[in-house]
Amino acid sequence: MDNASIFLDSHVTVAQPGYDKNQMVLNEVYRIGNNPVIVTPNQYWSPGQKLQPRPSRNNFGGITINAAIIVRDSWDTFLDLRYRKSNTLSKGTYVLMLHISRLLNFTMNLTKTDTWGYPKKNSPCYDGVIGLLECHDVEISANGLLQREARMDRVDYAGETVDFGGKFRFLKPALSEISIIYTLPFKATVWIAYIVILAIMTIMLYISQRLEHHMDPTKQTVLFGDTVLNSVAVVCQEGTSRTPDSFSSRIIFLFILILSLFLTASYSAIIVSLLQTSSNAINDLKELLDSSFTLTMRDIVYNFKLVNDTRDPLIKKLFYERLYSVPYHKAFVTQEEGVENMRKGLYAFYGESDAYWIMSDTYEEEEKCMLKEIQINAYDMLAYPVKKGSQFRDFIKRKTYQLREAGLTSREHKIWFAQKPKMWRFWSWICKRSY
Repeated sequence: MDNASIFLDSHVTVAQPGYDKNQMVLNEVYRIGNNPVIVTPNQYWSPGQKLQPRPSRNNFGGITINAAIIVRDSWDTFLDLRYRKSNTLSKGTYVLMLHISRLLNFTMNLTKTDTWGYPKKNSPCYDGVIGLLECHDVEISANGLLQREARMDRVDYAGETVDFGGKFRFLKPALSEISIIYTLPFKATVWIAYIVILAIMTIMLYISQRLEHHMDPTKQTVLFGDTVLNSVAVVCQEGTSRTPDSFSSRIIFLFILILSLFLTASYSAIIVSLLQTSSNAINDLKELLDSSFTLTMRDIVYNFKLVNDTRDPLIKKLFYERLYSVPYHKAFVTQEEGVENMRKGLYAFYGESDAYWIMSDTYEEEEKCMLKEIQINAYDMLAYPVKKGSQFRDFIKRKTYQLREAGLTSREHKIWFAQKPKMWRFWSWICKRSY
């Protein structure tokens, strides 16, 4: 059995007769990497008995596994927190893989590359991490990568780590910038009720004034059109050409004045409030595409190749109608430029969570409060790719879940990745009520 391909993830049990004719001796056999075959201690089984749990295989015995890693700067400062703002995704997920290697007791022989892995021109092969895994130069990746359909037939994925953080970010626009606020204060039913009540009071005022003329024919005759014009003048905060003389007419006229006062005061107060209110009308990619926002993306390889990795019609529309239709330098910009342009309003920038570092340093508290995000991919979790059919896949997958359940993933995420800008306690209270 020394040459048998019985790998770590296989389930091979050798059964031999025991000392008792009704008893069997069971041994599991497997191989870790290219090491000699391992035979587990004897387990005894008789008909009618339950099989004992399989012994754990979570100790790889200190073997060395070839792994790929993305390094775009000096290796000497790779794990130095002072340089965490550079190549953050690679550094943060590598630290988590170090935890996994300690839990499973293996070391990594690292092969460095500078890209995640994209199709080569005029070649069916990929470069970067995916290419190394596909060509069997390495067994696993020490970095988490996005799970994309185009890569599924080339590599397997072994457990999710952290969120990629790629989102459209923008400052919520003022309601007056995207809506006609003068139609917003009252619903149609309020206007209908107001007009009906005003019409009833106008008719009552006309009847009262006609009775007043009937009792004193020397007074000027009142026409219905004059009464209507007087009511309209009151609503428009103008004076009237005639003041009622009788007590009943004055009471009705007073009610019209009060009705007009309440309408004007309420309408004005709501308008002032709406002028200070930000809009929540944009909540997904479709609404963002239909808006008047200027859309840009961070100038990195992944972003302008994203359109090749998706079948989502909205993402294709984003690229072909909003990005590729303008000059390259206007559609794909640096992180610093995109974050700064967001402050001008009606500007949405797509980037990773690294943008939070710039926002924390430069944004005012009110701007942090108005920040909104839209995720364009349904699923953006990074996962560790491994060689197709790798024997280590399930073990790494279980340990990634164990790290998340133990809180280590969250801890390392807070250390290595930029967090959404926090506001002072007072501004946080204001934000919840105003924005």
